[in-house]
Amino acid sequence: MKIDIGVAIATFNGMKYLDAQLESICRQTVRPSMISISDDCSTDGTVEYLENFARRSPIPVVFKPNPHRGGVINNFLNAFANCTSEYIAYCDQDDVWRADRLSVCGEALKDPAVALVLHRSAIVDENLRPTDRAEPFNIRAGTYSHPYFPDYLWGFGHQMVFSRKVLEVMREIMKCESKSIASFSVNFDKALLAAAGMVGRICFVDAELVQFRRHGQSTSTAGKIGTVPGESLESDGRRVRIEATKKLIDGFLAEVEENRLQSAAGEASRLLYVQHLRRLQARYESRRRLYALPSRSQRLGALIDLIVSNSYGSMIDNKLPPRHLLLDAWRSVKGGGAG
Repeated sequence: MKIDIGVAIATFNGMKYLDAQLESICRQTVRPSMISISDDCSTDGTVEYLENFARRSPIPVVFKPNPHRGGVINNFLNAFANCTSEYIAYCDQDDVWRADRLSVCGEALKDPAVALVLHRSAIVDENLRPTDRAEPFNIRAGTYSHPYFPDYLWGFGHQMVFSRKVLEVMREIMKCESKSIASFSVNFDKALLAAAGMVGRICFVDAELVQFRRHGQSTSTAGKIGTVPGESLESDGRRVRIEATKKLIDGFLAEVEENRLQSAAGEASRLLYVQHLRRLQARYESRRRLYALPSRSQRLGALIDLIVSNSYGSMIDNKLPPRHLLLDAWRSVKGGGAG
């Protein structure tokens, strides 16, 4: 069974690297059903190149240049909107895909419960020379059960293939009035994972299916040296992150309880996700207390609450990574300052 996957690309002055990316898409062992390209008023010949590519491409191309500059977010939204396939492969303009990327992701998507597939990327320099780094580097392969809130699961957009339902929910997330959600949703990568966790399972494939090109003109700092996402190893950094995650969960819970976000499959699914968020809310309240309270006995009490509520274990089951039991235990004994 072939999975209907289209490719969505947002371009802006991408002539230097675009040819290699498009060639790698056309070389896929399982070709996409279409390529949707949105250009944000490029001035380097990208538009003319893409017009010619659309005429000669062996894969159907929908190319729609924007009449006015809208920025990277709107550019990707336009590319997604013009992608009519059942699943969408998020695509940067300057990377290179492994020939079996869509084949591998398509196999995972044959499970109808999987809403999003995520994989690793090999980080390369602007000339595609390896850097001996891969991202994400600390996530376990497997299928992350639904419902899922990605507090520790992370990845980059170019590593994702997702269903149209995920896109619909992500659009709803981006409309939320909650300040914590608004600041969160401007990052497509995080918003897509949050939306996917609401509507189905997330499958992480342990394979480097993209050469993630990092160069001086890269739009984002993702994958560059010193910019790896994740939690600071300093206790104060963890405290700030925990408080921010608690506010974010509170915001999502309020939106879902009021039914302002689309549910996965009706009322039963919405209630299931509410129950899930309430468990996470209690978990992060205990962690907030553990990192904020001045009394050692109070901090130890918060740690006991976390252990009793089975908060540590496999990320696949949406629990805290095991190493955080050690970090939290150390903080509960030591108290403030760096960890």
